[in-house]
Amino acid sequence: MAEIKKDLGKLIAVHGLSPAHIQRAVFITVLSFVFFMGTMVLYYVRQEMLYFLLSSAFLIVYIITLFSWIAQRKTVLEIFEKGIAYRKSSAKWEEIGEIRADGTIVLKNDKQIAVSSAIYELDRAISFIKSRIV
Repeated sequence: MAEIKKDLGKLIAVHGLSPAHIQRAVFITVLSFVFFMGTMVLYYVRQEMLYFLLSSAFLIVYIITLFSWIAQRKTVLEIFEKGIAYRKSSAKWEEIGEIRADGTIVLKNDKQIAVSSAIYELDRAISFIKSRIV
């Protein structure tokens, strides 16, 4: 893969994570924390091991969802005057061979950049990239 943001010129557009995906992650995070707290209160009141196991499971779901949400917030597709950058990859327009409908960018040296389908307005970004490489 190419160097990160190697002289790609002026930034034209930034496509971050879709608000719908962020909303789902926040909903699951809040809901699992509420269930965690509820089962911890039940464990405190009833002193049964089942409630402790349930609260531990909700805590694990909460932590995993929180970490994945934080990691995914940094996922952006940046479009520059002379190319694109996505995560730790970048490519100039002349290096791009094709772009598939699923968002996979195939470079001329047969390397691929797989753009997540969770990117906001991915179709618009794909059509813009196709207009630049044709």
